[in-house]
Amino acid sequence: MTPSVGGNPLGTVRALKDKSLMRQRCESLGGTGTVLGRGVGDREWADALARAAEDRYIVQELVTPSPEAFPDPGSADGRSPWALNWGAFLIGRQYAGAFLRGLPAGRADVISFDNKAYAGCVFQAPDRAPAPRTPRVDEVWRHSPPPPKRVRLS
Repeated sequence: MTPSVGGNPLGTVRALKDKSLMRQRCESLGGTGTVLGRGVGDREWADALARAAEDRYIVQELVTPSPEAFPDPGSADGRSPWALNWGAFLIGRQYAGAFLRGLPAGRADVISFDNKAYAGCVFQAPDRAPAPRTPRVDEVWRHSPPPPKRVRLS
């Protein structure tokens, strides 16, 4: 966070409105109640900050991710840019996967469920033993019990 302007944190946030600062309620999640400084006028930003100063709000710098190419059968080259929000899982201090949320890059100011973001998971575990070999068909038949005998009932 940028140091406060003249020892006034609220003045700093007001001055950095166009630096993509955002504010949301401390207990909120999913982007609910988020106000982007760069997306509102000076008066609306000042009003939002005044309301925030009376309650439990936080101010964060908005970090815009670099777009990543995603498969898109409808586009000319088969790909389109998406903005992703990655959350890493660690097990025993080792990478074990990720939770991601994403939106097409053009509508990704706040990548959240409130903004209809898509989500997915990636799980990864270290190999502890070689994967079991899939048996061939002739091995399965050779080691399978014989089929039951057919009995005619009439």
